[in-house]
Amino acid sequence: MVSGPRTGEAFYMTQTARVLWTVTDDGASLVCDVVATDGANTIPIALDVAALSGAATMTPWTLATVSPSDGYVAQVTCTDASSPPQSGTGSSGIFAVTGPPQAVSYASQIQPLWAAKCVTNACHDNVTPQARLNLTAAVSHAALVGVASQQCPSTQLVNPGAPEQSYLMFKLQGSGPCMTGSRMPKTAPAFSPAQLQLVRDWITNGAPNN
Repeated sequence: MVSGPRTGEAFYMTQTARVLWTVTDDGASLVCDVVATDGANTIPIALDVAALSGAATMTPWTLATVSPSDGYVAQVTCTDASSPPQSGTGSSGIFAVTGPPQAVSYASQIQPLWAAKCVTNACHDNVTPQARLNLTAAVSHAALVGVASQQCPSTQLVNPGAPEQSYLMFKLQGSGPCMTGSRMPKTAPAFSPAQLQLVRDWITNGAPNN
């Protein structure tokens, strides 16, 4: 089983992605190949990795030399020592590799996303905001940045500089540690990869109220 990267995650080319996987087999030891694919190319990450059945393994992947794409999948193929050998393959969720973060305006690029997708349908308006999260223009920034999530109090809704530790990103992409409930927005189309990247870049840049 490949548990990371998760669906909707994204990594900058300056980062190292972590492929998290566990192999289960009736034999004690196996040999595994870890690769990434974007649908057109297969990129070796680590080959002939010795693994023990049931043991969680983390394989790092340095991203500096790969091409940006929002369609990467990590795959782990393991072969046991039976005769004849048997093998199986597991895949991660679809994730992205992007260039450096772009400059983002909260007022002109992020707030319009909340207005179009989150404030409507009485979800996060200023009348009966769900989860007490009001995303109307006057208060949204203060309601998000540095504020503990109601569903996961150990995680801030927006942790400035750390989108991978921001509960807002978990909800928008539909996956993440300690996420509960459904992807947001619940009653509107999911954020596109480009829209998710805007939010991710804004958080990476320190989540300014600009």
